[in-house]
Amino acid sequence: MNKEKLLTLSKWIGALALSSIVFLLLLTYVIMPWYVNSNEVIVPRVQGLSLENAIDRLNATNLNYFIGDTSYDRNFPIGSIVAQRPLAGRTVKGGRSIYLVISGGAPQAVVPNVTGKLLSNARFEMEKVGLFVGKVTIDSTSENAKNTVVSQSSGSGAKIARGSKVDLVIAIGKTKGSIEIPSVVGLSLTDASRKLEEFGLSVRRISYRPAANILPNTVLDQIPSSGTKVNPGDGIDLFISQFVEVQEEVPEETPR
Repeated sequence: MNKEKLLTLSKWIGALALSSIVFLLLLTYVIMPWYVNSNEVIVPRVQGLSLENAIDRLNATNLNYFIGDTSYDRNFPIGSIVAQRPLAGRTVKGGRSIYLVISGGAPQAVVPNVTGKLLSNARFEMEKVGLFVGKVTIDSTSENAKNTVVSQSSGSGAKIARGSKVDLVIAIGKTKGSIEIPSVVGLSLTDASRKLEEFGLSVRRISYRPAANILPNTVLDQIPSSGTKVNPGDGIDLFISQFVEVQEEVPEETPR
């Protein structure tokens, strides 16, 4: 091969190498960055939006969504977006899913049953679950002990927002009476009623209990007990014996 042909071949090889280098440089610094960057989008802010509005905004930016956890937060209405990942302003690939955390509203608490408890204990039970005692009303007609809860505005077992207040009605209680209750246990119902009337008292409630070895209509127990001081006209609960028929067991005949 003569020198001219070798020179021509060398020129072609040089030109080809130079073209390859130029193409690689264009591919690396121009074509690939343009291709990559042309598919990138900036994540919009959807925190605080309703789920519907958040989805519309993500779709408009060529992004998908994924609904994750539910977080209870009183600062965000139920169903709104509490948090998002990635955060707003980040650059991501188009079509990427944005992780969304949905608000469940204010944290919930289960209302305890405080009826019949002292007001101080009721406060403790309420605060233990994140609730508070609201308005306290006095019931002067209740026969419950002083400062015991007669009723509550939110029923036991109800779910309400933590930090809410539950109104209570408490008994004012009765002052210590001047009449000492006599014992009527063992008396007949008729004699017990008469004796209570002599002391300015009355029979409030009668309950019957089966009693096999005691005459019917005999007082078995009384509430309040004897010796307790009450007010004139107060009623006493009596527990009265009730006849019970005793059946004798008949021995079985032994077969012969």
